[in-house]
Amino acid sequence: MQDRFKQVVSDMNQLCLERQSEVYSMVGCIIAHEHGFFLGKPGIGKSHMINKFLESTVDANKFVKLMTAQTTVNELFGPLDINAFKQGKLSFNVEGYLADSHIAFLDEVWKSNSQCLNALLTVLEERRFDNGNQTIQAPLISCFGASNELPQDDSLKALYDRFLLRMEVKTLLQRESYRALYSGLTHSMRQVLSVNDIREANAQSSMVTMGEDVCDSMIDLVLDIGLKCKIDISPRRQVKMIRFLKALVWLDGKDKITENYFQYLLDCIWETPSQKQSVAIVLSSYLSPAVQAAKNDYDVAIALIDSAINQSNLALFIKEYHVIQEQLKTIEDKVNRGDDDSPHVERTLLVLKAAFKPLNKKYLKLRKL
Repeated sequence: MQDRFKQVVSDMNQLCLERQSEVYSMVGCIIAHEHGFFLGKPGIGKSHMINKFLESTVDANKFVKLMTAQTTVNELFGPLDINAFKQGKLSFNVEGYLADSHIAFLDEVWKSNSQCLNALLTVLEERRFDNGNQTIQAPLISCFGASNELPQDDSLKALYDRFLLRMEVKTLLQRESYRALYSGLTHSMRQVLSVNDIREANAQSSMVTMGEDVCDSMIDLVLDIGLKCKIDISPRRQVKMIRFLKALVWLDGKDKITENYFQYLLDCIWETPSQKQSVAIVLSSYLSPAVQAAKNDYDVAIALIDSAINQSNLALFIKEYHVIQEQLKTIEDKVNRGDDDSPHVERTLLVLKAAFKPLNKKYLKLRKL
């Protein structure tokens, strides 16, 4: 079962360049049956990433809607049932609309009006839709939203809180990514996931354990975030965060949560991007020495790559190149140990290897001269 989800992660990483963290967390969000929101400038690939996941599903009912100020409740939940209306009942024909979908995508979500957005509260949280005098149990697994802005109206705080995962999508940084983009990405998504697969993954991930020591660390983390970052994490959100961590642990083929997984809570905690740095500092204090060391190695290597790629002095370039190679080998050795730290270190290594590619090309080109 994990292999099917890992296949989706692999396919998405080939089509959604420099989005390893977003893809990993997004798939974890789906397994946990939670909702996610992506913030970023127009044209940066937010919709592309969500649509690629939708392509990986075989039988899921999908609802995709571009939200505007003129969007009506009918456009979300279906047209009015005329026959019921003639009998004095207000109900919707929901088939093919949000309350009938397994996965939903609301693009430019905050551009809509408050009437439409507040109508989403119950169906997103309780998976329930009151259709006239009948209550429909919606099959909704996850709803994703995307926008280039955060909600501006205080009345939308409750809806914003429904999105457990909030990720800021940044512009591409690597030349290799632009070259791949310009030449056309030929890889395609494979349809490997069914609705039953997603529900079974959720059931299996719920069996992941959380020891008393990690539970105490989680309580300490919540208190630290409140004290040092001035962010109050509600009990409801804390429970959802634990479900999210269990999904990630299951995806990695592990059976218990460790403190190292706390680092992935960054995008479940911040409310505005300006809070990310202070939250990340608190989270890093809970990581094991091996994972902290890998992060330090990564920071050093990234700085050296930036320096070396612009290095005009051949001797200095070669020196920096070999230092980076050693950094990569150090991280790779930690992955090969195969202990509880290895999944986290491996993700660091994948990002670093991608950043190293253009530097390696430059080195090989210089060797031919």
